[in-house]
Amino acid sequence: MTTCVWSHLFISALAFLISLHCNSDLEDSYVIPGSIHKCYLAKKNDTPFIVSGTGKPLRQFIYSIDLAKLFIWMLREYDDVESVILSGTSPGSKAYFGVALLIRVL
Repeated sequence: MTTCVWSHLFISALAFLISLHCNSDLEDSYVIPGSIHKCYLAKKNDTPFIVSGTGKPLRQFIYSIDLAKLFIWMLREYDDVESVILSGTSPGSKAYFGVALLIRVL
């Protein structure tokens, strides 16, 4: 009889990720880089910066380098089977309306 022992841990992650090199295309980019591009064009063309939706849903955004540090921590230190959520706490959630206001003053 052969015994097979598996010793692999698998990690998956999903995040609202932000980095210096995000796609800022107006049609298919992620919300923050696309909004920065849209705001830039509005200022350049002296037109209003308009965003869609209510801006009320909460999101937790994380910078790519911070997430990379958390991944390294997980790979080196975490050996449990329980899921881990790599994000801030609820007070760290931001409504997009507030994010759009910050983008507007850049």
